[in-house]
Amino acid sequence: MTNENCCKCDSVVEDGICCPSCQSFVHPKCAGFTKDSLSLYKKMKNLRWYCDNCLSYVDDVKGISKLINDKHVALDMELKKISESGDILRNDIEQLRIAVDNSKGKLDQVASVDSLKSEINAKWSEVLVMNKLFKIKLLDDKLKSIRISHDMTREQRTDYRKLVDEAKSKEADDGEDFLYRVRGPVGRWKIVRFLKKGK
Repeated sequence: MTNENCCKCDSVVEDGICCPSCQSFVHPKCAGFTKDSLSLYKKMKNLRWYCDNCLSYVDDVKGISKLINDKHVALDMELKKISESGDILRNDIEQLRIAVDNSKGKLDQVASVDSLKSEINAKWSEVLVMNKLFKIKLLDDKLKSIRISHDMTREQRTDYRKLVDEAKSKEADDGEDFLYRVRGPVGRWKIVRFLKKGK
């Protein structure tokens, strides 16, 4: 006697069949066994009986297994497409590299033209600023003292001060005939000597 209830009729099972998956018991009659089939079942040790609940899970597993297999096939196809796209991309990159190597001289010319454009734009900006400054100075006597200077880095200001001090020293040593001034674009200054007016 098992003291378990039948998973079909819910009455106590004295001599029944056990589902190897969930360990639930069932009356042979409730499971649809005849005397002959029950006798044959008991003789065959490798034969297993599963309850309806476990069989429904098996059907679900079969469906999931088919779904996974279908996804696996689709994934293989996608990977093949990606691999083919990678081959095409590698080929395109190689063609681009060859084209760049063949046109390196042309690219250098374009770079020099761009550099020239930048220089022209910078100089033109300076001309426009100086032109505006000249016009401002013509407007009023109060505006004549306006000065335009470049922004300098700390190092550039230090270098400029050294040159100014050197120019003052030269002017003091030379006497009264010459003036010494620092002139030139930012970072490329030099000391210039001028003859004083009236000399």
